[in-house]
Amino acid sequence: MPVTSETTSAHRWGPFAIGGILACNVFISHNTAPRPSAIGSLSASLLTLPALAVIVVPCLPPPEELPPAAVQLVVTAAMRVISASAFALLLYRATVPPGHAWRLDALSWLLSLRLWQPLATISFASYLVHLPLMMELCFNAREGGLRSLIGLRPPEWVGAPQDVAGLGTAEDAVEWLAFMTKLGVVTAALSPIVAYPLHVLVEKPLVGLVKWGGERESARRIPSRTKVE
Repeated sequence: MPVTSETTSAHRWGPFAIGGILACNVFISHNTAPRPSAIGSLSASLLTLPALAVIVVPCLPPPEELPPAAVQLVVTAAMRVISASAFALLLYRATVPPGHAWRLDALSWLLSLRLWQPLATISFASYLVHLPLMMELCFNAREGGLRSLIGLRPPEWVGAPQDVAGLGTAEDAVEWLAFMTKLGVVTAALSPIVAYPLHVLVEKPLVGLVKWGGERESARRIPSRTKVE
């Protein structure tokens, strides 16, 4: 019986809410006087370490270990919220004003480098393509497929019967972690390549069209100052 991973669009509600909370808190931080606090700085540092761990360590379980569908939905939603919270915390520490207790100057400097601008330009298109690309690399094993072409192979025991000797050992866990890390690196490398044509051919023209329509509508609604009364 094939193993399926359950997910729904509702899983994105949590990260969207976290993004809104992040934006509100950054706005508030820039409109209130900063209050340096040793306790605040310590709290920020203690929370940053697990946030980095959540982002770096792959969390997807091996196929044979997938729980029932209802449990998958809850776990997937929780994983998305936790990872979004981790990114939000780091972004908050980088974007609050200087002098704020949660400010991390080194991170702010790093994220302000001009080398990120090309990636930021295609970030939305990358967001759209990264998950389908990862699913293609992870699950499409047909000969001639993308996974086959780049030589990305899951551990030998994935898909084998449950009574295979060695399945579920510490070595298997390390092997799976290595595969997931490779999968993440390959997806991160390929996503911008796939996203760039989408950005140039679809996103950029549509943004320009919306902007043009907005300018025309504004010009229609605002009476010309040169009009003779």
